[in-house]
This record gives sequence, structure tokens and C-alpha cells, in this order.
Amino acid sequence: MSKLAAINNLSVQYGDVHALQNISLDIQTGEKLAIIGESGSGKSTFAYALAGLLPFNSKQTGQINWQEFEGKPKTGRDIGFIFQNPSASFDPVMTIGNQLAEIITTYQGLSKTQALGEAADLLNRVQIAEPKAALQRYPHQLSGGQKQRVAIAASIAAAPKLLIADEPTSALDTIVQGEIVSLLEELVGQTDMTLLFITHDIALASQFADRLAVFKQAQLVEIGAREQVLSNPSHDYTKMLIAHCLTLDDGSAA
Repeated sequence: MSKLAAINNLSVQYGDVHALQNISLDIQTGEKLAIIGESGSGKSTFAYALAGLLPFNSKQTGQINWQEFEGKPKTGRDIGFIFQNPSASFDPVMTIGNQLAEIITTYQGLSKTQALGEAADLLNRVQIAEPKAALQRYPHQLSGGQKQRVAIAASIAAAPKLLIADEPTSALDTIVQGEIVSLLEELVGQTDMTLLFITHDIALASQFADRLAVFKQAQLVEIGAREQVLSNPSHDYTKMLIAHCLTLDDGSAA
């Protein structure tokens, strides 16, 4: 498996606050890598740094060496990003169809009619019922799970090599969470797309991730294959996360 990116000593500061400290890890092409940690651990900052979405008041040091892009990758085209709150991803006064068509036209150069046809195909891929009818709806007419599916459709519209999902299930109920995770797993399995999945839930990540990276207080404290981390964790914080899952799941961390 080739490297998509090599991250070396990546740090991010907001004034005197260290949001990320000396993170070094590789992202392999085609893998499903889960970044796990509690709020404030730096996991979302890491995602935003990769996507070039850090705010202007941040200071970033270290290196992100992209192996499979010519120059710096562009978010929206080379990197797809799924945000935590799907409602914040849409313009409330535009139909779903027009919003998807705008993205498709921008990155694929299709006509409006062609883009709407492609948008319907994307909604079908993310398992939206009656996709042509859904194109005419506004965001407020969709459920939370449907909005997240449309957000996923928008994020893969340009066929990115890297898909970053930042806590994409945290606002959804348990059943819909499972559906969204299954959908993401299916979509990346159909292509050579790489998935970076950000979550606080190690049990959720352990259902599908190839590797787990555990963040605590802005630092990477453990990384390894899923089975290795779950069966033989090396850091006390990872052990605590797994033990917490065991108490909730009657003896099984999966």
C-alpha cells in the first residue's frame, strides 16, 4: 500500500494555546483511518489542517507531504470534507439539486442539465429514496440522516482521493449512525478513496477502521492496526476508552 500523505511534527497554535503538538503519522492510500479522542484532543484540528481549513489566527508548523497530488491538494476537488453538523453545510434558500449541481459544474465542467443528472446519480449512490424528487427539496425538508447523506454526496461529487469525515454521526441517533458508517464504508470500498474518520467513539470506529490513532491533549498517544490497538493497547488513555466501551457493551468492544 502506497502513502497518500506523510505528516511530520505537525503542530497548531492559537495564540498561546497548543491545539496540536508534534503529530507524525502516515496516511496510506485506500485505508480507513480513524482519529479518536475526546473534545479538545486536537482530532478536528488535525482534520482541518490536512484540508487547509484552519482559521487565519492559527499558526501551523511541521510538514504535510502529499505523495499522490501534484502540488497542494484542493479541498472540494482532491479532498472531500463532511462536517459534523449537516445543516450548516447547506444554503437554506437553495434546493438540494441546485446546490449539488453548483459543485458538480465547478469541478466537472458540466452543463446545468448534465449536473442535475449527475446530482441524481449521487443521491442514488448515497441511498436517498426517489433521488430526482429529492433534488427539488430544500434542506429543511430533509431529516438529519438525509441531510448527512446529501452532505456525503456533495463531498464525493469531485471523486476526491481523500474523504475526511469530522464527527459525521454525532448529531444522529444510534440507528442512523450505523447506517451512515455503513454507507461511508461502502463508498470508499467502491473506489480507491481514502477515509479519515474523526470520532470520540472508539466502539464506532472499531466497527470498520483499518487503523486507529488515539489523540489526547493535542498529542498522538497511540496508533496501530485496529486489532492490535483493541487487543493490546499500549497507552493508559486507550485502555480507559476501551474499558469504557466494555462496560457499555457487556464485554465486547466491537
